Amino acid sequence: MALLLNFQDNIKDMLILHLMGYEPKAIKKLLINVYRPILVVSFLLTLIPSIIIAQWVQKSLSIQTGDYMPFQTNTLFIFIIFILLNVLYSLVQITFIRRIKNVINKESITDYTNVS
Repeated sequence: MALLLNFQDNIKDMLILHLMGYEPKAIKKLLINVYRPILVVSFLLTLIPSIIIAQWVQKSLSIQTGDYMPFQTNTLFIFIIFILLNVLYSLVQITFIRRIKNVINKESITDYTNVS
């Protein structure tokens, strides 16, 4: 979602960077790739609180139902989730690099630089 908002807000910037000679990949590095470190840090910062909350919810359900449900975390499963999150992010990046190319090819710089 953040990438979509960033993309829509930065169309003018993309066109200006293109006019300055930047290639779409360089534009992607400047405007879109900045979110990967945020994604990694957010994942790592919320991992422990998420596990604690899930453990609390499962314990609460276990008490309410009167049935014992053991809570387990698997390091491999957490790693797979992290990899899938990064794959999804990469797919979104691929989509946006295509959209950047489309904007550069189809849009006129005058549509975004005219000041009324």
